[in-house]
Amino acid sequence: SSSNNLKRIFRLKKRTEEKEKSDKEVFSISKVRIRNMAFLMENFRKDQSKFGEGGINWFDMEVRDINISGRKLRMKGPVMSGLCDSLSFREKSGYVCRRISGEATVGNGKTSITSLHIADNWSDIYFPEFVMTYENTASWSEFVTAVRMTGHIDRSHVSLGTIGYFAPSLAGKTMEADLDGDVDGFVSRLSLKGLNIATPGLSGKISGTVNGLPDVEDMIISADIRNLGFTSAGLEDFICGWAPSTNLGMSRFCEGENLTFNGKLNGRLNDFRVAGNIGGGIGSASTDLNIRNLIRKDRPMDIGGRIITDDLNIRKVLGSGPVDECSLRTSATARIGKDTTELSIDSLFVDRLNMNDYDYSGIVAAGKFSGNTFDGRIVCSDPNLNFL
Repeated sequence: SSSNNLKRIFRLKKRTEEKEKSDKEVFSISKVRIRNMAFLMENFRKDQSKFGEGGINWFDMEVRDINISGRKLRMKGPVMSGLCDSLSFREKSGYVCRRISGEATVGNGKTSITSLHIADNWSDIYFPEFVMTYENTASWSEFVTAVRMTGHIDRSHVSLGTIGYFAPSLAGKTMEADLDGDVDGFVSRLSLKGLNIATPGLSGKISGTVNGLPDVEDMIISADIRNLGFTSAGLEDFICGWAPSTNLGMSRFCEGENLTFNGKLNGRLNDFRVAGNIGGGIGSASTDLNIRNLIRKDRPMDIGGRIITDDLNIRKVLGSGPVDECSLRTSATARIGKDTTELSIDSLFVDRLNMNDYDYSGIVAAGKFSGNTFDGRIVCSDPNLNFL
C-alpha cells in the first residue's frame, strides 16, 4: 500500500518498536592538548550569599590557565573513555590545582577512574580506583545527594588548606594528615571505613559516618576511634590545626609519654561529644567530654564533662612533684581562650592519692582556677590530712 511505501522510503518504524542501543564508535582521538583555556561562570540567583568569603564562590567562578593533556579519547555507543595525563588550573579565590591525572570510563550510569591523582599546593591525594554511580546524567545537577562515590584513598596527604577553598568555614585552618582507607556514599551521607590517619605525634584508625556535607558547620560526625596513639604535644598540634588561635598549653604535660585512646565521637564540629578510655605508662582514665566552639572564631573553646582516673601517675603527668598515683572522679569545664584558661570544678572526689608512700583518701573539692589562683573549697576526711 501507499502507507507501506512511505514507511520504506523514510524508514519509519512503529512507535512500539524500541531503538536498540548501538555500540558503534562515534569518535576516536589519539591525543588531546589544550593550553591556557579560561572558564567563567556567574550566577545571579538570589541565594548566592550562602557562599562565604575565603573560598570558591560557585556563583562567581573564574578559572584560568587551564591546561589539559590526554590520550586515547574514545566514544563507543553510550560510553566515553580516555586517559588524562595532566589537568591543571587556578581559580581566582587563590586555589591552585597543579595536576589531576587518571584513566576514566563514563557511561551507563557509571564513572570509573583508575589511578586518580590530585595534587594542589596543599594536598596530594591518590585513589587506585574511584567510582561514581548515578541513575542518569540528570543526577549530576543534584550531585550532593544523587551521585554515589566509592573508593580507596591510598597513601595520601590532605590539608585543610585545600578543603578551606571548598568549605569556607575551614579557611585559615592548618591541620594536615596522611590518610589511607575506604570511603563510600553520597556527599551528604558519607561512610568511612578503616580510615588510618596520621599527623606528627598522633595516629589511629577511624570508622563512621559524616552526614550533612557540604555544610561543614552543621555536618554530624559519628565515629569509632581505635588505637589512637598520641603525645600531648601531638594532640595539641592536632587541635590547634582546627583552632589556630587557641593556647592549650598541653605539651608541658605527660612529656615523653605515649598515650592511647579508644572510644567514640559524635556531633558537630562546634558541639561534639567524645567518650572513651586513655591508657599508657601514666595509668588510665575514662572520659566523657563535650567540646564546643572548635572552629568558631568569635568564641573561646569549651571542654567540659566527666573524667575518672585509675592510678593515674600525677608525677609523670606534671613532670615533677610529690604526688604519685591518684584515683579520682571529677566533673569540670575548661574555657580556653587565646590568652587565658579558666577551669571550673563542679565536683572532685579523690578516692586515692599516693604521696610519700601513703595513700590519702576522702578528699572532696569544688571551685574555680583562673590563672594561678584557686577560689573554692577543699574538704578532707583522711585522719592524716584532716582539714576544711
